Amino acid sequence: MAPYDGASNICQALSNGKVDLAAYDALVEKQIEGKVEGLIVGGTTGEGQLMSWDEHIMLIAHTAKLYGDIIKVIGNTGSNSTREAVHATQQGFAVGMDAALQINPYYGKTSPAGVMAHFSAVGRKLIRSNPCREPLKVSA
Repeated sequence: MAPYDGASNICQALSNGKVDLAAYDALVEKQIEGKVEGLIVGGTTGEGQLMSWDEHIMLIAHTAKLYGDIIKVIGNTGSNSTREAVHATQQGFAVGMDAALQINPYYGKTSPAGVMAHFSAVGRKLIRSNPCREPLKVSA
């Protein structure tokens, strides 16, 4: 399997707090010109942690609709809450994302069995490890 050649995107916000879709699209198109194969939407490298769930799903839907036939759309639908992660992931797949980015439940002292139950409940996903925030190391 070839290594993933993708990018996290940084969404722009207008002064009124809304996502600037024109600026976002310009960034996506520039990355496509640079030959990325996929894009993480709403990831923590950008402003994902500052976006509401509605904004996450809107941006995933927007990206899938406009660019889903050109690149893989990976939605950051991970959460410390299993219920939120499952719900956001279901919504993301419903609007066209190709994969879900998940993270090990952070800040809690989740047991290995609890982490496995969390990821199993979410379903199809990519798992991102963030050792600075996670009390339990996640490995393949």
